[in-house]
Amino acid sequence: MIGDATRRHWAWAVLMALALELGMLLTPYPQVFNIPVTTRFVMVTVAAHAIFGIGLGLAVRWLATSRRFLILIPQASAS
Repeated sequence: MIGDATRRHWAWAVLMALALELGMLLTPYPQVFNIPVTTRFVMVTVAAHAIFGIGLGLAVRWLATSRRFLILIPQASAS
């Protein structure tokens, strides 16, 4: 879905996190947990998902460029 994380901008993670938030708001999630969907609730959850997306995007970028992380990925054997 993302492809090469070193070639993508971290803001894509924010977009994905906000899409998750939109999905949660459009499902029965708030009603199941008896959460009133007010403007304040929407603003707080959008802000939380945006912050999560920033952290996720920057962490993925750092992990993708970190040599320490690359040793954990098994290399495909030449066939």
